[in-house]
Amino acid sequence: MTLSFSHRRLKYPVAILAFIVTLSVMEFFSYQYRQLHLTQQRNQVMAKASLLRAQIEYEIHTTLNLTMGLVVFVSSTPDFSPEDFNRVAGILHQQAPNIRNIALVKDLEVCQIYPTQGNEAALGLDYRNYPKQLSAIQRAFDAGKTVISGPIDLVQGGRGVISRVPIYTTPDNALWGLASIVIDADIFYQRCGLNNVDSTLTVALRGRDSLGATGDFFYGDPGVFDKDAVFQDIALPVGSWQMAMMPVEGWGQSAGVLLAFRLSGLVLAAVVAILSFALIKSYQRNRKLALHDPLTHLANRRFFNRYLEQSLAVARRNKHHLCLLYLDLNNFKPVNDTYGHKNGDQVLVTIAQRLGETLRQSDLISRIGGDEFVVILSNFTEGNGIDTVVEKLREALATPIDLGSAGSITLDTSIGISRFPDDGLTADQLLKHADIAMYDDKKRLKARVL
Repeated sequence: MTLSFSHRRLKYPVAILAFIVTLSVMEFFSYQYRQLHLTQQRNQVMAKASLLRAQIEYEIHTTLNLTMGLVVFVSSTPDFSPEDFNRVAGILHQQAPNIRNIALVKDLEVCQIYPTQGNEAALGLDYRNYPKQLSAIQRAFDAGKTVISGPIDLVQGGRGVISRVPIYTTPDNALWGLASIVIDADIFYQRCGLNNVDSTLTVALRGRDSLGATGDFFYGDPGVFDKDAVFQDIALPVGSWQMAMMPVEGWGQSAGVLLAFRLSGLVLAAVVAILSFALIKSYQRNRKLALHDPLTHLANRRFFNRYLEQSLAVARRNKHHLCLLYLDLNNFKPVNDTYGHKNGDQVLVTIAQRLGETLRQSDLISRIGGDEFVVILSNFTEGNGIDTVVEKLREALATPIDLGSAGSITLDTSIGISRFPDDGLTADQLLKHADIAMYDDKKRLKARVL
């Protein structure tokens, strides 16, 4: 039996496992990194979206607050002259350059508009002929608050956001009509920063006519709302708009960064696998050297002693028989003196090979000294079978050994036998009995020669 270990073939599985585990760990860290990067990226986009929302709300409410001066003027002076209206509206227009025009609506008709130039088509407009805008006016009357409509296509051309504010006369609080302020959509987008958003981000707005998430799209790419975008609700006097913002290239780091990270993980996993393979191989080699005879590759004395103790324990527990064969090569020293140590080593290697070919695979063969070998025959059957084994060994070992140009040599082998439990119960007892039997056999062979 040649020495083998349960971990002998583990270097390949261990290397593969190390590769898989390292790669998995790197993938885990890659996932954690992506999640951290995604969280940071979303937080950054959320901060920018919040800032843009605040700018939009500020622009809207600043403009609406300015228009309240006109509402107060009409409420307190319902019989104002056109000149008075133009004067107040002109001041308002100067303070809010994004206002395209200011109109007063009474009895559902536009009775005053500023500036008149360029808006002549809107003067005298009867909203009863425009059901969509009429419904927005009715919303303002019903709410009693400012209602923002649009953006819509204007009769006089262009697009605008229309703020409609109900006007009640004082002190009787009777409904006079409403003020309609048209905010130029393009100027509004520019002033609140929509047109100056970071080029790496895409923005979209929906909620036409202050309908929030249920309203139509009116700015940007509508597809953004179908993706995992950051959402912000823009508060209006009545209702809201909804804004969506996300990176143009989507969430997460670029493909190049991911590829570099994964390639690094692959290289690291390969290095760990190679090091694990080398470590296991080195460990096995060192362990083999510690338990093997370096010349014959048989078990050495250290392993033999360990194996014998284990075999005896099994034999005691299962009430099996066990045999030891103690072998010594007769007249081996002259071989080294005559043929040289190299040929002497070749003789020992050949003897080891013949022992392995003659005995069972389950038998342990060990070299415990220069020309001394011990064989453990585990679970051996009682009777004369051991004598047959010994005779086969003598025959195999007595075959001439070819030493090449040095010729050939034939050696006799002295063999001592001890049986468990007949000849001893412990390892020392069995070894001592086998050693004595070997010397008796050596004397017998010498006497036969003489």
